[in-house]
Amino acid sequence: MIGYSLTQIANCYSTKVSTFKFHAQNSGLSQRLPKILNYRAVIYPHEAVIIMQFLGECPKLARLAGVRILA
Repeated sequence: MIGYSLTQIANCYSTKVSTFKFHAQNSGLSQRLPKILNYRAVIYPHEAVIIMQFLGECPKLARLAGVRILA
C-alpha cells in the first residue's frame, strides 16, 4: 500500500505543514488520527478519506487516495 508524506497531504490543500497541523488540531482530526501531528507520518489512502471527512473534500487528495468525490 502506498503512503504519502504529510507534506504531500498539506500540498493538496495548498497550505504549509504547520498550518495543516493547526487545522488538524482545531477540527478534531488529531484526536481521531493522532499521527497526523507527527512530521514523519505516513498517510495511507484510507486515512486520507478520514482527513477529508474532517477538513473538507479536496480533489487533489481524493486523486491521491484513489476515491471519487460525488457531488
